[in-house]
Amino acid sequence: MRYTPPHRQGGGGEKPATVYLLKPADVFERALYESDMDRFGCRFHSDTELFDEARAALKASGGDVALLFDLVDQVQMVPDSLDDNQRQRWDRLERSLVEDWPAYREMVAMRSRYVRLMPLCAARRFLKGWENGPCEFRMGADGMVPNEMLNLIPPADLLAIGTELRRMMYLRPEEEKNSSAPSSSEPDRRILSEDGKAQAAKAGSSTQGQVRKSSKKTRD
Repeated sequence: MRYTPPHRQGGGGEKPATVYLLKPADVFERALYESDMDRFGCRFHSDTELFDEARAALKASGGDVALLFDLVDQVQMVPDSLDDNQRQRWDRLERSLVEDWPAYREMVAMRSRYVRLMPLCAARRFLKGWENGPCEFRMGADGMVPNEMLNLIPPADLLAIGTELRRMMYLRPEEEKNSSAPSSSEPDRRILSEDGKAQAAKAGSSTQGQVRKSSKKTRD
């Protein structure tokens, strides 16, 4: 399937936009891709899981956190209604959770790994060529895209490619009849938006194991 990332569409450049040739994965190939993601410890924890873990951390802190519970509820339910003060309070609370609560820190780290590695794992298996690319495309001896080819793809293009491949992998049956023109499809907005959030939270290091009881109180 021929695919041009949405941000490359419309023309206007000095040379034609690169068209990427993507292979929709069958059920067996999708399982191999998912195994790649498991091997790298990638899991995209949902926002609901993160907010639930934030509430668990507040409850375990033992302090007077009623106002913080209200803040978490508001950020989750009506994020667009937050004023500047509430956003600043949430930023402080989220930094505190990443620093002091290992379970939350691990969830953030796993989402960050997912966002970074998903495009690479998907493109490595299912990118089969390009038109108007930076050089002559070639596959590796293992039948997958070698690193030196992936290195030539602009990061924004790579994210769009991975997101489109992921969309095709998990396409619902009722959507298949409308999937003949992926070049007009926008990447998964959730993945794109979470990339920014993961970048902001990447200071939290990845840890594994049971949640430790912190001597620190969860700070507002």
